[in-house]
Amino acid sequence: MVLENQVRQYTSPYCDVIRAKIVLLAAEGLSNDVIAARLDTPRQIVSKWRKRFALARLPGLEAQPRGGRPAHFSPQRRRRRTLPTKSGLRARTLDSEGPQRECVRIWRIA
Repeated sequence: MVLENQVRQYTSPYCDVIRAKIVLLAAEGLSNDVIAARLDTPRQIVSKWRKRFALARLPGLEAQPRGGRPAHFSPQRRRRRTLPTKSGLRARTLDSEGPQRECVRIWRIA
């Protein structure tokens, strides 16, 4: 019931909906290959979430901390500034401490 509600909620994050659909389709007896084809996702992803659900049930479907190297810039060091540019765009960049490749362009809605 919880998974069915999660699939139907319009505001559910996409990854949560896919995980719930994987489990629901598996409960119908479909194979990993069939589920992967229906959801247009790799078979390995289907296998991963089925296995995690089998081991931990609903808590197994929650996102877990990612491994790897920590973020280069901590939230305390990250400071954004807004620079006006031509044609109604605003560019948000990191300050001089950050790399210039971290530039994001946002359309201004008027």
